[in-house]
This record gives sequence, C-alpha cells and structure tokens, in this order.
Amino acid sequence: MITVEFDGACWPNPKGRASAGVKIGNDKTVLLEKGFYIGRGRGMSSNVAEYCGLIEALKYLNRLSDYLFVLARALNDNGANDVLWVPGANRND
Repeated sequence: MITVEFDGACWPNPKGRASAGVKIGNDKTVLLEKGFYIGRGRGMSSNVAEYCGLIEALKYLNRLSDYLFVLARALNDNGANDVLWVPGANRND
C-alpha cells in the first residue's frame, strides 16, 4: 500500500510566507519526498499551502500511473493480446 502525506503552512496566516511538503511511499520505500516554497503576501494562507501540497501529490501519482500503464503495455507484447471493447458491438437490435 502506498501512503500519501502532505502538509502546508503559512506564517503569519493569512498574507504570510507559504510552503508545503509531500511524502509518498510505504514502510520500505520513499517514492517522493519534497518540500517547496509557494509564495508570500496577498492570497497566501495555510489553506492555500495545504491545497498546493495535495496538488503536487496528485501530479506525481498521475505521472506514476502513466509510467505503470506504459510498462504494462510493453510487458504485454505492446497490447497484441488486448481485448478491445467496441460500444454496442454485442447488441441484438
């Protein structure tokens, strides 16, 4: 199982300096561990920082799923034995 942890902070809140961090992995392996500065001043808050951490985690997981899909296709003879679904192909109209 992969766990996703993210957090964000802004000091002072609101309109301060905001940053966030993300950690993705399991008990044995860390896939991503990243901290980053978001910005300061107007529009910055702890909520914005939290959402930026979540968005960064989702971007990474989306890229990971793309890589796993390509790897699965390569291991499966580039999809030569895939069953293709055609909408309405089995209807008896």
